[in-house]
Amino acid sequence: MERYGPLLITIDRIAIAVFVIEILARLIVQRALFFRDGWNIFDMVVVGVAVAPATAAFSVLRALRVWHLLRLITVVPALQRVVGGLIRALPGMGSILLLIGLIFYVAAVMDVNLYGADYPEQFGTLGRSLFTLFTVMTLEAGSTTW
Repeated sequence: MERYGPLLITIDRIAIAVFVIEILARLIVQRALFFRDGWNIFDMVVVGVAVAPATAAFSVLRALRVWHLLRLITVVPALQRVVGGLIRALPGMGSILLLIGLIFYVAAVMDVNLYGADYPEQFGTLGRSLFTLFTVMTLEAGSTTW
């Protein structure tokens, strides 16, 4: 920061000014339609966080200035399609998570009954059994001594 700090701060302020001018121009041109596009609202929130004062109350928000990189999503149409597809896939992924949760629950109940007496640290209770299954699933079980 001693060597390049003032230059970096100047570049940051110029970039923020350009982003604010861009948002204002879109607001003037699109008026009420501006708020119907989720990407415009996303841009406005990201720029708003960057403009927030650097007081103690807003210091956490100022740390989120790295979100400027996420503005690339709004600039590159291919990234917009990918994010849109991911958002459309969320309900299906929720169903998959529910199914996996049910399978884990059934397996944990079976493990408590089958292995709980022999391995009480791993399968003695339903909670321990669920945790053991989770560590095995995430491949963290290798770091645990059995």
